[in-house]
Amino acid sequence: MVECPACSSPSNRPWGFDRNEPILECTRCGTIYFARPIVRPHDYETYYPYLFGFDHERFKWELDQRRKRFHFQLQEIARLDPPGRTLVDIGAGVGYFCAAANEAGWKASAVEASAPAIEAGVREFGVQYTTLDAVPDGSFSVVTAFHVLEHLEAPLSMLKTIRQKLAPRGVLVVHVPNRERLTSFLRYKMSNLFSGSATRRGSLYYPEHITGFSSAGLTLCAAAAGFDLIRSRQRSPFSQFHDSWLIRSYFANRRINLWSAGTVALAKKLANGLIDCSGELVGRGDWLVAHFRAR
Repeated sequence: MVECPACSSPSNRPWGFDRNEPILECTRCGTIYFARPIVRPHDYETYYPYLFGFDHERFKWELDQRRKRFHFQLQEIARLDPPGRTLVDIGAGVGYFCAAANEAGWKASAVEASAPAIEAGVREFGVQYTTLDAVPDGSFSVVTAFHVLEHLEAPLSMLKTIRQKLAPRGVLVVHVPNRERLTSFLRYKMSNLFSGSATRRGSLYYPEHITGFSSAGLTLCAAAAGFDLIRSRQRSPFSQFHDSWLIRSYFANRRINLWSAGTVALAKKLANGLIDCSGELVGRGDWLVAHFRAR
């Protein structure tokens, strides 16, 4: 029996494929997922290998591009009146969000598996890293988990652990990719129409993104872990909750050739972003952004 990793329902149906691995859809909550156990789990201890090519100025620039959006998100969290200003960011990477939070007067810590990211975060931003096991129960007022749950074999287990670490009425903030944004859905439909291909994977790719949450699935998963939903929204690549558009990343130098690979890639991203803005209106936005309160 294969249970939905979001709502634990055993009821599912075939939905798609990626790398010859079948994708199932939960008939209760609409979450899509690869069957567990994952045969070839990804090694996150070596995640972000590109960081070795960054110098101090590049790290500073990366934080500068993100700071305004992070401060907006922190202000949203503060308006929910969490019981304090202690925060732990799970899957923190280099710690850009923690660095911005500390600047804004929070006491922020990071949880991260990648050794290159931890080394860079400590060196560049003085981020304090910890582990969930080391965090005392009930000690944090806010936990953030940005693009973490879709990577986990057992997201409900992680949410239960997070609930233990939060103080009563603490706030949990989750960002995950929507299970199938509008551009992914349209590509699947066009491929099926013109070539008869039934290939469909939504936001999943094996073995990293292994759960594609629906809004209902994410809410049910959090509820089973002891959280009440405050609000859940779908957001586009142009929102204050999305990764910054790091245009510099598309070009090897400051000269922008109209027909360069970087220009073409950026144009595709812009076009997809505009389409996915419309997707928010029909339940096919790019990301799910949800805030929860610990019971």
